[in-house]
Amino acid sequence: MSGSGLGGAFRQGPQFGVKVVILARGDRRAEGANLAQEVVIGIVFWGFHVSLFRFVRMKIARLLRRIARLRCGGEQRGGLPVLEGRPFSAEDERPVCGICPSLRLPGGAFDVHQRPSRDCPFDPATGHRFTAAGVPVCVHPERVGLPAAEYATAGLPLPWETPPPADPAEVPTWVRAALDAAPPDACDEVIERATEILRAADPALDVLAVLRAALN
Repeated sequence: MSGSGLGGAFRQGPQFGVKVVILARGDRRAEGANLAQEVVIGIVFWGFHVSLFRFVRMKIARLLRRIARLRCGGEQRGGLPVLEGRPFSAEDERPVCGICPSLRLPGGAFDVHQRPSRDCPFDPATGHRFTAAGVPVCVHPERVGLPAAEYATAGLPLPWETPPPADPAEVPTWVRAALDAAPPDACDEVIERATEILRAADPALDVLAVLRAALN
């Protein structure tokens, strides 16, 4: 009886050990499955938050464009307000970008910033940059020919619209800055105003020589 009992114990021992190994492997497989499930759930939630962020950003961009349209009092085309008047730039006149607002808007209807920044984020839906108030922005002052300023936001005058200086010695500098920024149809007026100031200060002055020196 004891021998048979001992033999039975040896026969059951290996089987019990195999069952333990199988259970341990099953636990590891269950842990791996749970980990994989958690990873999948995390990816799904991450994708949901990314989609939600893009949706909110799109809604905000549409709201800003609607505000800009109301501010300008006109329709929009390509995200920019449709205003009367000649566009400030033409592709064969200034080396501006193809998406520059100056190709669609007259001077004073857009701001000019020194460089791209968070103050005028790029809107992928329209291909343009806008301020938080929805004002179009050019970020290349050296290309558009305008010093960086909030022309549309603050209603600042364009360089050739500023009053010429009373001091004749400062007129050449004003002429150069005004003509660099002025469209072709405004250059004659700039030269006439400068000529009047210079001649009033010194009738014997060679105005043409002064203007040539200012533009060289």
